[in-house]
Amino acid sequence: MRQSQLFTKTSKDIPADEVSKNAQLLVRAGFVDKTMAGVYTFLPLGLRVLNKIEDIVRQEMNNIGAQEILMNSLQPKKLWTDTNRWDIDILFKLKSQTNNEYALACSHEEQVTPLVKKMVTSWKDLPETDPKNKIFPLSVYQIQTKFRDELRAKSGLLRGREFRMKDMYDFHQNWDSLNAYYELVMQAYLRCFERMGLEVYPTEASGGIFTTIPSHEFQAICSAGEDKIYKVPSLGIFFNKEMAPVKAKPWNNLDETVQPRKDILAEGVIGVEEVAKCLGIPIEKTTKTLFYETQDQRLVAACVRGNYKINEEKLMKVAKKHLKLAPSDLVKKITGAEIGYAGLLNLPEDVEIYMDESCDNRKNFEMGANKTGYHSINVNFGRDIPWPEKFYDIKVVEEGDIYPETGEQYEVYTSAEVGNIFKLGTKYSDAVNFKFLDKDNQLKPVIMGCHGIGTTRCMAVIAEIYSDEKGLKWPESVAPFRFHLITHVNKKGDDSINQQIFALANQIYSGKLKLVFNQANQQIDFIKSNESEEILWDDRLNVSLGEKLTDADLIGCPYQIILTRRSIENGNIEIKHRATGQSFQVAIEKVLT
Repeated sequence: MRQSQLFTKTSKDIPADEVSKNAQLLVRAGFVDKTMAGVYTFLPLGLRVLNKIEDIVRQEMNNIGAQEILMNSLQPKKLWTDTNRWDIDILFKLKSQTNNEYALACSHEEQVTPLVKKMVTSWKDLPETDPKNKIFPLSVYQIQTKFRDELRAKSGLLRGREFRMKDMYDFHQNWDSLNAYYELVMQAYLRCFERMGLEVYPTEASGGIFTTIPSHEFQAICSAGEDKIYKVPSLGIFFNKEMAPVKAKPWNNLDETVQPRKDILAEGVIGVEEVAKCLGIPIEKTTKTLFYETQDQRLVAACVRGNYKINEEKLMKVAKKHLKLAPSDLVKKITGAEIGYAGLLNLPEDVEIYMDESCDNRKNFEMGANKTGYHSINVNFGRDIPWPEKFYDIKVVEEGDIYPETGEQYEVYTSAEVGNIFKLGTKYSDAVNFKFLDKDNQLKPVIMGCHGIGTTRCMAVIAEIYSDEKGLKWPESVAPFRFHLITHVNKKGDDSINQQIFALANQIYSGKLKLVFNQANQQIDFIKSNESEEILWDDRLNVSLGEKLTDADLIGCPYQIILTRRSIENGNIEIKHRATGQSFQVAIEKVLT
């Protein structure tokens, strides 16, 4: 492409309404244009990058037997009410002129499951995964625009209201087939990210709203990321914040003498930091108690030491039931106190109690007095509240915490999630009664998996990682162009030299000379070829060489080919490697011969 014909322009100014590096660079370099918060137009350069990312993903999904389809974004409300997600996911919801309600889809489990149900009747329609013989299950995927009613759309392409995603869904007779395919998908994902130039780690995660079965996120180490991941150094395994097993930071006061319990008036003082300050005690002596409601309106109490937070995923796992925060009126009815002053003292026997192991090894600790406005101090096990039958790990991991099995302190990294894989089980097939006849002619539920890669998010992470103070530094596999050809002529100079510059540039641009970077000797070789290499030619006439070089660094193609009057006079072409800043001189004779 000739840059003189490129309708987009670069900009020196940092956009005032963009705080993330990826958005600032992509807007300034002319890759995207901001329509509104969380919504971007992809311009020619940006679309080339996005297409290359999606082609990598498409190739790897095809290699594991998945078939590409394209589903609609506009979906009827019934699909979402059938799976109870209409009110719990952050959907854009629409109402038509006829008062019918619709959603703009953020994922397609609701649509793909009844779609595939139409095609499947028996086990013969559901091949079992057999990697050795390259037999793959029924698996479909799409690369499509998605929508989320996102409140925090301030991270450029990292967190958008409209974004691109590859989502894939596979259907199985049994768990063995799903488990085998899950591993194939994991390896395919790692190949995708490696080809994009991303260093990504599979990270154990919860199933979120999709399933109670643990899943894996694919996290790229990125300082602009919104996630924290926790590595066990000796094992090389990663957990996200919700899943990391935790042994609390050591703290105990067992050498203290047991003191009489007292109820202290502290009206308006709630929250462990405020309580600790008001009562003049260490935060480790405070107790954070939250109350949850079961589906049959019973109460569950969960406690952690004051310097921790309760992990609801872990809590529901140990309680083996779905829980939601109890309403204030139910808490007051059972405990006698407003939320913030409720604790474990004198609770009815039918209230289930789950206490985190961080609460152990303490005497004379604080908790809500079950009297509005009061906190109790010098609470002790065995006297004021019963010893729990078992302490659990129901807390959110914090920096400095320990992995229980090895006793090592976690290494903590800031990261950005670029993909995830889930074992859905029968959640969605049960919702639409999707069953098949097995070999014994028995009806069985279809078992499902689903897997996503955020392609626009990948582009954002690459821009965050592969950049410097000058601009972008794209990996070769996803760069908009591999070479940026920069020519500069002196209008007042020798016309014959100017003609030589353009003649040589035309030979390179037209594909008569193919440029190949030789990794062995870190040099550019010129090989005659009829195949045209991807080249962006900055052929603009009224732009200074300095401005062209600045734009080239901002756009970030891997190699810059610089042709100037000095090049012709010295008999050399300058090749600059954008990532390293290294320059090479290649003799023009070598090129022409």
